[in-house]
Amino acid sequence: MAVKNVTELDFTSIKNNLKTFLKNQDEFADYNFEASGMSTLIDLLAYNTHYNAVLAHMVSNEAFLDSAVRRNSVVSIAKTMGYTPRSARSAKATIDLTVVPASTYTSTSLTLPKDKTFQASVDNVARDFVPDKDYTVAKTIVDGVAAFRFTDIVLAEGLRTTTSEVISSQNRSGPVVLENDGVDTTSITVKVQTSTTNAASEVYSLAEDTLDVTSTSKVYYLEERTDGYYQINFGDGVLGKQLEVGNIVIVDYIACNGAAGNGARQFFLPTNLTGLGENTSGSTKSASASGFNKETA
Repeated sequence: MAVKNVTELDFTSIKNNLKTFLKNQDEFADYNFEASGMSTLIDLLAYNTHYNAVLAHMVSNEAFLDSAVRRNSVVSIAKTMGYTPRSARSAKATIDLTVVPASTYTSTSLTLPKDKTFQASVDNVARDFVPDKDYTVAKTIVDGVAAFRFTDIVLAEGLRTTTSEVISSQNRSGPVVLENDGVDTTSITVKVQTSTTNAASEVYSLAEDTLDVTSTSKVYYLEERTDGYYQINFGDGVLGKQLEVGNIVIVDYIACNGAAGNGARQFFLPTNLTGLGENTSGSTKSASASGFNKETA
């Protein structure tokens, strides 16, 4: 029997190898006659072998980091090494803001909430920015007028988004999926509310090193799914506290546009902080920068 060549991937070479094999037997004839039924069967065998060879070759390549070309394959391999692909990052700017309150506003302090939207333009495209946290200041005198003076406010490009999910017996460890392509994972905050009737909540932190995680640690784990979305998982009662049925997971994050938010220099508030009649003014200390897109494979 002839030695079979099993290294070929293209259809023609596979077919020729089959013909070479058939030359060494006497049971079947007409295998080299293109109009014969035997030739058609050889074509079918060659096609089937070709498809299987290409599939096996591709699957083998996708199983290794050096040869994988599909992003979800790289993500899956990286997960086994404890690596989470970098998300998009919000472009950030720093501003000062002065608010002369409306006459109806009598409080001696003012809070700029983290979900307050500022607007700016980048390359003639409107972009939204939000404070990176809540800012609170006391009333002071600015140029002889009672006002609220905010300094060094950090604005992040994007909009604040909230995802919530009630925990059932089937998902006490998650996952909670963040179905947004622009998630800035550095902006994620996770709270677990006791139930729909009990508003008490606890803040969970990102587990970056499991060596210090115990069965009661209030931590969450972050990973990217094969569809490109990020998901949050919780402990199983061994590595991290496991959630209870009826708990409500509340995830707050900024959904951004990555590098497209770089370059904004002028920001304004489209809505009031203290009511009608207030006067706001501000200055930009640094234009928006350091925004970048999601890590590619």
